[in-house]
Amino acid sequence: MKILKFALACARAARAPPRRRAWPSKPVTLVNPFAPGGGVDAFGRPLSVILSKNLGSSSSSKTWPAPAARSARPSAAKRRADGYNFFLGAVHHTIAESLYTKLPYSLEKDFVPITVLAYVPNVVVDAPEAHQPQLDQGPDRLRQRPIPAS
Repeated sequence: MKILKFALACARAARAPPRRRAWPSKPVTLVNPFAPGGGVDAFGRPLSVILSKNLGSSSSSKTWPAPAARSARPSAAKRRADGYNFFLGAVHHTIAESLYTKLPYSLEKDFVPITVLAYVPNVVVDAPEAHQPQLDQGPDRLRQRPIPAS
């Protein structure tokens, strides 16, 4: 009886469809919608190298020159959702949706959040001659300037 069960198991295994190759079976693309050398690129490029090394498959970080960067976001939104295209977004993208009403993409509808790649600190700086010891005094000082500051 054991031999019959073993023979049936072998017959089923022989008929089973071939296993799919594990991910990734083609190159992974990280779409960086900013120019090379920027903040997002500083994290995207090393991630691409690490992915290539750890996955044994090629990975690339595609950056967009400044004039074309605006088209990177809709391009990423229209890419195939196949697990091989990743958009390296930043806080700018969440802000843009509240400022611009007619964007050719939607962060909520066109993208799925996966992880936080990096937490980047923001700093407030002033000219050395300002002698501004208290941060809360800064806005008053800026209002008094003849040239607007941002």
